[in-house]
Amino acid sequence: MNKGFTLAELLGVIVVISLLLLLIIPAIINGVSSREDDVELIQNEIIFEAVSQYLDRDKETYSNVSGNIYCVSIGDLLETGLLANPVKNVVEDKEFDSQDTISVKITNEGVREYSFDSECVPRSPKDIIIEVKPSNSQWSQSKIVKVVYPDFEGTNQYDNGNGWQSVSNDTFELTYNKDGVIKAQTIDVNGNVLVQNTKKVEKIDTALPSVIKLSKRGWNNNAQQQVDITMTDTKSGVAAYYIGKTDKAPSTTSDKWIKFELSPYGGIGTVSEFLSLGKHYLFVIDRAGNILQYVGEGTDENGAISIEDNTPPTCELKPSGTFGTNQWYTSDVKITLNKNDTESGIDSYGLVSSGNPTYNKKDTITHKENTAGITYYGYVRDKAGNTSDCSLFIKRDADGPVYQSGGNVTTGKVTEAKFTDSPSGISNIQYLFSTSSSTPNANNSGWSSSKTGTTACGNKITVFAKATDNAGNYTIRNLGQYNTGSCVSASVVNNDVLICPDNQEKVSWSTCTKLYNNYIKVSGVWASGTTVGFNIKLHMNDYAVSYQVNAKLNLCVAKAGTSSCFYKIASWTQKYNWAPVGKVFYNENITLNISSWPAGEYKIITTGGSRGKFVFTKNQQISIFRVNR
Repeated sequence: MNKGFTLAELLGVIVVISLLLLLIIPAIINGVSSREDDVELIQNEIIFEAVSQYLDRDKETYSNVSGNIYCVSIGDLLETGLLANPVKNVVEDKEFDSQDTISVKITNEGVREYSFDSECVPRSPKDIIIEVKPSNSQWSQSKIVKVVYPDFEGTNQYDNGNGWQSVSNDTFELTYNKDGVIKAQTIDVNGNVLVQNTKKVEKIDTALPSVIKLSKRGWNNNAQQQVDITMTDTKSGVAAYYIGKTDKAPSTTSDKWIKFELSPYGGIGTVSEFLSLGKHYLFVIDRAGNILQYVGEGTDENGAISIEDNTPPTCELKPSGTFGTNQWYTSDVKITLNKNDTESGIDSYGLVSSGNPTYNKKDTITHKENTAGITYYGYVRDKAGNTSDCSLFIKRDADGPVYQSGGNVTTGKVTEAKFTDSPSGISNIQYLFSTSSSTPNANNSGWSSSKTGTTACGNKITVFAKATDNAGNYTIRNLGQYNTGSCVSASVVNNDVLICPDNQEKVSWSTCTKLYNNYIKVSGVWASGTTVGFNIKLHMNDYAVSYQVNAKLNLCVAKAGTSSCFYKIASWTQKYNWAPVGKVFYNENITLNISSWPAGEYKIITTGGSRGKFVFTKNQQISIFRVNR
């Protein structure tokens, strides 16, 4: 059977637990407190060891003379590298200030006692104390050297490089404007040195820093120009620089200074800044606090760095399209605005077809309409406010001429065809007489301004007209056809022609007469290049003679109804003796090329001869033919 605790038992347990807690909690609290003390002790041991090393570095100054008190700051330890920044105060959970001071007191036994003392006052009753302000580890334009002599009977002296000089007080101050050495001593009445101290006074810089070079170069998208500045300082080194729009430097403690630390004794460095449009002023400060206002290359006589852009941007309109003749475009024309500004940069631009400055952020336009002339304008403005403009005049005619009327076709001819063209106008109209009905090529060599074509037989001729406008566009139109008819061969009725002389006694005139009406008949239509041919035989119908005969005959072609020689055929001369009657005097095949002769009727006639003279006594016509076109 389970049995619970009684109330008395529970109260007893609670009392026991309470007594145990009362014993344990103080021990825990004391343990935590003890650990905090240990941390503080370790922290102080580290700092005090650094102070000890600081004093040991200059044992002549910090001698272990009983009663002396030395004051060493956290800043001194950081400056000499004995401590590394930051130095944490773990007890107060914050960083030590560089002005926090450790007091070092020398006991009668020559032991150093360390403590934190913000009101530490150095004391060296038996040594000469030389104190430099600001610290020798700090650069400055000048330093105050304070000399404190011990309370000895004797004469106090100092030497700052100009020989020993006596002082009447136990304490005095000197101002150093350059690095040097201070010596101090106390001598008794016999000239014996009772105590002496020497300290080097350094890190004094009264010279201004310098700017080796200031140059300007590229711009950014905010209309700011890059300025490169090369600086140096021959002694303490550059600490910072400032660029502003006023010619007044900020105070040495102002946060407007831009840190740019260069090593002492001539360290050189370059910085780059982008400056906006206007006037700017440059100041450089060194570690000693010397401030230079730069006036020189890249500034005006007042030291102003002027950031300006007086150069207008570039502006060019560039067309692209198919170029015809006479500066006409025969396609859509794309116009591009080319723009650039190498200084402050492009701020705005525009492309329009009017002469009013417009900045519409367009840099391309495509012109599609035919026009006898239109001008496009480009406008560009840079971020400095400089503007420029450009223009482009274009003409566009992308369509060929339009046929209106005319161009009527008859056999071998065509009337003038009428065309119109807008906007460039008609340049010329040419014709082509073709045996093919297919539309010819525009570059065909047969095109000409002539309205007369071939009439050669056996052809079906199609006439085309080509109208070309001043932009080079052309239109080819089929004007119609004509037929030259079929070709017919020539027929010869009689190719024997007898010529009888008229001055012989024994001429058989009846024989000659019979031949007067026998002549060559040629008919038909002759195409270009056709020839007509026939044979002429000249007979001498004469009795034999007893002497030598010279017989001549000249033949030519004359137009029917005339006796004028149109075309000379031939001239014959024949010698013969005792020629019998009926002897063939001459036998000649005649071929006439009539391809270039005008249409009409032609005849062959004699133009004279001899033995004495050959003539036709009745009908001089010996052949007749017709040429058609």
